[in-house]
Amino acid sequence: MCLCVFDRMFLGPPAWAQDFLISSSTSPASGPQAPVAELVVSLTNQRQYREVVLALRTGLRDARAEFSFLRVQGLKKLASLLASAAKSEKIAQFFRVSQGQQDLQVVPTLFHHTLSPPKTTPIVPPDPISCTEPPKVLMPPTIGEIVLALRVLEGCCLLDASSRTLASQHMGVKEILELLWVGGVSERLACLDALLPLLLDSSTNQKELDRLHGIQKIVDLAQNKHVDKRLRYGLKCVEFLLLFVGQLLPSNIFSHGDGRKQSVSMEHIQLDLAENFGEECAFAWDALVSMLPSSDIEAQLHSNAQRLLDMIDRKV
Repeated sequence: MCLCVFDRMFLGPPAWAQDFLISSSTSPASGPQAPVAELVVSLTNQRQYREVVLALRTGLRDARAEFSFLRVQGLKKLASLLASAAKSEKIAQFFRVSQGQQDLQVVPTLFHHTLSPPKTTPIVPPDPISCTEPPKVLMPPTIGEIVLALRVLEGCCLLDASSRTLASQHMGVKEILELLWVGGVSERLACLDALLPLLLDSSTNQKELDRLHGIQKIVDLAQNKHVDKRLRYGLKCVEFLLLFVGQLLPSNIFSHGDGRKQSVSMEHIQLDLAENFGEECAFAWDALVSMLPSSDIEAQLHSNAQRLLDMIDRKV
């Protein structure tokens, strides 16, 4: 068994279990101690799962609050849990298992309370005749809350495939594209980061992106010469497009019910890029996409995106 990497929100393993956990991680237990070691490992796993559930319940409780500052506290707790899951496969596995329980699902809470909350209702006194309570007033989300919710959504979709399905049920691509178009600097950057994990291995979300002309909207942002270059809108948009076209689409193959497999077509996307950026940029685009390596992709991606953005600027 591999020892868990604990974040500050998790308790360390109890002292009485240390020897058994260390021995079981180096070599399988044998002899009379084998049942005891198995019991210790099982109890430790149950304890860690309860801690994950407790962290989820605490974070979700605050993330569903009426006031924005409480929701921010809850989102920070959820983000801390996801950070721990990114470090430890065991915690990530427990998180994936927990998302099978409806009351522990993170994605619906993100959309219901922050990313697409209901409209605020005015404060009205109770009706003395019917004695009915007025509807609760929902404090609208702040920019910081929205950005944090997008980061949590990104983490959920990276760790758990079922979270992408939940996001599609809540029109996640549509909501993110709307935020991308009307949001500010930090919201737009967070939207682009959250959008890629939603599209990963999800034909439903990719078809929704195509139906809403999402690629065209991102291209329009990349070509907007009125955007301050220090805000990095264009560069971030081009990085998104390079990853989407060069890495995400070619690796996605979806199965039909009859066993046939079909890859997502890129022909119309390539035609759109040629139409929007021009033939010269389109040829350079193909070359830059093929140059993306499997290692050190971040530096190479940034360099390629900057080169293509310079060409787009000269073209526009």
